[in-house]
Amino acid sequence: MRIGDKPVCESFVGKQNAAALEIKDKKTDQTHFMIGVHTGGFNHKDRYVLSMLANILGGGMSSRLWGEVREKRGLAYSIQAMTDFYPETGFFAVKAGVEHENLIKTLKIVFKELKNIARGGVTNEEFKRARSGFEGRLAFSMETSNAIASNFAEQEAVRNEIIMPAESLKRIHKVTKKDIQRVAKEIFVDKNINCAIIGPQQKNEKQIKKILKF
Repeated sequence: MRIGDKPVCESFVGKQNAAALEIKDKKTDQTHFMIGVHTGGFNHKDRYVLSMLANILGGGMSSRLWGEVREKRGLAYSIQAMTDFYPETGFFAVKAGVEHENLIKTLKIVFKELKNIARGGVTNEEFKRARSGFEGRLAFSMETSNAIASNFAEQEAVRNEIIMPAESLKRIHKVTKKDIQRVAKEIFVDKNINCAIIGPQQKNEKQIKKILKF
């Protein structure tokens, strides 16, 4: 392969058909967990819907998980939902660090909120706030010439195309509340769930596995 040529990657084939749990026994100050599901890649039709969903669930201090986990119960200093996309696949994930004895309680709250958004959708206020947040982050990412160059270079290198800011805004404005609930229903199902936990030996693995079920 010559310098400048893009690497040829092996195509991703998803084979998951059941929830998966991985627990790493490690002496840590807190127990850290991440709950994730596979999603589509850069060019998936629901990429912008997933970004909105992540913002509503755990995109900052006004998000659902922040309110339920930190503000109401003080179970975590911070909790976050995020997405990331690659050429053929991507992921949606929720992560946090909690006191060891608060793991089960926190997992239950997280899964309750995932179920709630899949079954009940989002409010007008949540929807407007998430869209406004996307617009703000997009504007911020275009503030310096270095940021613009980095953004465009990454798109060209990975996606083979460049989406201009105006087009990104157009796509985010096409997302509806129904889209967000539809995607939540599609991805938050038993067979898609993955959970990784790092902390002192957990003696309640069976209880954790029950929480992973929808």
